[in-house]
Amino acid sequence: MQSEGTVKKSLSHLIIAFIALFVFQQIASKTGHGIAQLFDFSKIDADDTFAYISVHHIIQILIAGIAIFVAHKVAQLDFGLRGKFSKAGIKYISIFAGVFLVYVLSSYFIGYHIGSIIPYDYPLTATNVCGTLGFQLFLSGHQRSFCSEHCRSPEICLFNFGIVASKTDILLALSMKMT
Repeated sequence: MQSEGTVKKSLSHLIIAFIALFVFQQIASKTGHGIAQLFDFSKIDADDTFAYISVHHIIQILIAGIAIFVAHKVAQLDFGLRGKFSKAGIKYISIFAGVFLVYVLSSYFIGYHIGSIIPYDYPLTATNVCGTLGFQLFLSGHQRSFCSEHCRSPEICLFNFGIVASKTDILLALSMKMT
């Protein structure tokens, strides 16, 4: 059983990690927005549906990757990152991506043809559908939830186009190292 001082110290480390993570997330988000605003996406995303937010998330991924690398080198934190993909991980991610792709495309196709699709603020062109689908598959939270449920502790996994880690996963890794 832990002493009261140890519990207080662990709790204070957890609170500090939570606050630091929140501040880091805000800085990464604002940096992502700032960099995304530097580009004109009108030629590839005329309806402003996916390109801006994709660049924003890619910048966040890069910033998180750099922070994970630095934390690993400086504080010797083990984030569970390995030099190569496991066959099982690629298999599960591929199955998930394929099922999700079929589901979304089927939903769009059926909904479009029977007129029951939820209205969007943009036209359902091939570019918009593929762009938003790509964003959802590779850069939003769907794969993070999947990774959190299927990766070993600390739950961070590599995805095809970059490092994707949920805030909770990083917080868990930090709190595990500090206690």
